[in-house]
Amino acid sequence: MEKCGDKTSIIYMLVLGSGVNSEKLQKLGVKAPQSWDDLLNPAFKGEIQLPDPRSSGTTYTIMATLIQKLGKEKAFEYLKKLNENVSQYVKSNLVTANLSRGESSASIGFVHAYATEKEKGAPVETVIPAGKVGYALGGASIIKNARNLENAKLFMDYVLSAEAPKHRSTEAQELPWREHGVYQIPTNVNAKASPSSVDPKKFDLLDFDFDKFGSSEEGKRLIDKWLTEIKLAK
Repeated sequence: MEKCGDKTSIIYMLVLGSGVNSEKLQKLGVKAPQSWDDLLNPAFKGEIQLPDPRSSGTTYTIMATLIQKLGKEKAFEYLKKLNENVSQYVKSNLVTANLSRGESSASIGFVHAYATEKEKGAPVETVIPAGKVGYALGGASIIKNARNLENAKLFMDYVLSAEAPKHRSTEAQELPWREHGVYQIPTNVNAKASPSSVDPKKFDLLDFDFDKFGSSEEGKRLIDKWLTEIKLAK
C-alpha cells in the first residue's frame, strides 16, 4: 500500500463476523444470527456485548463496514437499534472471554478469536453474516530516518517471510497459528493458513475504502458521533 509517499506492508488479515455461545442460544431458544438484521431480534435484548470503539479498533471496523454497506444515516440507525440489545461495551479482550463464559450470547468481532476459544473447549461458534463481509488489515512500516535501518529491514523481511529462518523451524507468517493458536490470516501467498482460519476467498469481501476510514480525522468524527448518539444518548 502506498499513498502520498507513505508505504506500509500488510502482514495479516482479520475477517469480521459474529460469535455466538451455542449453549446460551439453546437456553434462549434462539437460532444463531445469520445476518446483521438477525442481531436486532428482541430475543437478544441484553445478550450482546461489543468492544468500546474508544479503546478498540474492532467496533470502528464494524461502523466502517456498516457505513459502506448501508450509508452513514442507515448505519447509525442500525447501531441505535442494536444498542437496545447490547448489555455492555467492554474492553476488546473481554468481549470474547465473556462470550465463552456465557455472560453474553452473541458478539460481533474478528472471527479468529472465536476459533481460538472454540479450540479451548468453549461452546463458541462463528457466523459470517450474509452479504458483503468486512475485514481489517494489519500493517507494518519502517519509520523514515530510522536509527537502526538495516535491522528494521531485516525485521520487515522476517515478518513477511514464508520461509523459516535458520534458527526457527516455522515460517514467520505461520508462527501465530502454529505456535500460539492465533488464527489471523497470513498475507504472504506462499504461507499456509491454519485449517481453523476462515478462507476469505469464499466470501464477498467489501471493497474497503481505506483512504477514508483509515484517516484519524474520520475515525475521530465517527467515534464522537457514536458516543453522542448511542453511548450517551438518553
